[in-house]
Formats: sequence, C-alpha cells, structure tokens
Amino acid sequence: MAKNRTSAEKRHAQSEVRRLRNKAVKSEVHTFIRKYVEAVQKKDAAVALEALRKVQSELDNA
Repeated sequence: MAKNRTSAEKRHAQSEVRRLRNKAVKSEVHTFIRKYVEAVQKKDAAVALEALRKVQSELDNA
C-alpha cells in the first residue's frame, strides 16, 4: 500500500508543477493578446504585426 501512496504523492507534485507552469503560460499569452488588440485598436500596423507574431509564437510554444 505504501507503493501506491508514494506514486500518488509523486503524481500530485508533478500535477502541481504543471498547473503552475500552465497558469504562467496562460497569463503570458493573455498579455500578448491584449497588446495585440490594443495595437489594432490604435491602428498601428507595425506594432500590431509584431504583437501578432509574438502571440503566434507563444501559442505554438504553449
């Protein structure tokens, strides 16, 4: 029974690490999306294009 418990503890620790990473990545992606939307609303094509590239890159890496 101890074996099952230790593996469950390991899974819980792994899940916690992944949850925190996912939270950070999601926050970063939302920030890049917000910057893109702001650039589009300001009609600043150069900044919008750069922001769009960052959004796409972050989504690909997420």
